[in-house]
Amino acid sequence: MKLESRGSLRNSVEWTLSAGGQHTQFHRRPEQCVDGWRSAKMSFLAIEKEALELPIQERAKLAQRLLESLDEVSAVEAEQLWLDMAARRAEEIDQGIVQLVSAEELESQVQALLK
Repeated sequence: MKLESRGSLRNSVEWTLSAGGQHTQFHRRPEQCVDGWRSAKMSFLAIEKEALELPIQERAKLAQRLLESLDEVSAVEAEQLWLDMAARRAEEIDQGIVQLVSAEELESQVQALLK
């Protein structure tokens, strides 16, 4: 576990707690919450910056874990991904970006590629 702060620890404006590859930022702003602290997730750019500073072996492990996590999509997330893709493809058809191909034409094209 690693604790970083900006300014003095006692009057710190921002602390970052790092443990097990996860980072949580705490900001001291008494007016924002009862106990004077709030937690904020790191932004994508901050995570990307941190990840790119890792040694190559750690970056490779992180990349592998991130790729594996794509296989761990919940049923709700999977359904939303399919709906998003269907909507995107329908929009591409409506805008004329792509053209529909009949099954016969597709088979003809595949056969031509296999020759």
